[in-house]
Amino acid sequence: MIARAALVLLALTALAFLVPQALEERDLRRGRALAPDAASGAQAREALRAARRHSLSGEPRILEAQLLLFASRPDEALAVVLPVARREPDNLLAWRTVAAAARLRGDLTLQREAGERLTALDPRSAS
Repeated sequence: MIARAALVLLALTALAFLVPQALEERDLRRGRALAPDAASGAQAREALRAARRHSLSGEPRILEAQLLLFASRPDEALAVVLPVARREPDNLLAWRTVAAAARLRGDLTLQREAGERLTALDPRSAS
């Protein structure tokens, strides 16, 4: 009896971790599929926002910021990706996205900060 209860508890714990990951993956796939089509930009952003609700990683936010950059909206992109870069200081993709948004925005201070972080993470990015 105790073994069965332990097995049920283990199964429920596994589901608690797997269901959010499956939902995140579904929403990320949908966002990626819609992103190349400019007319679907709003739908792609909504799918990525949905993925954020299920995700512990910064990937949905980074993808959303990149989508905003493609739409020439660097201020909004920075608002989405900068918290990820600050929370995950070793996230190369987040800092690359910050650097691109700062460049489009004309924020030299933030662009310099992102460049320094990128150089520290990957010295090849300095060239």
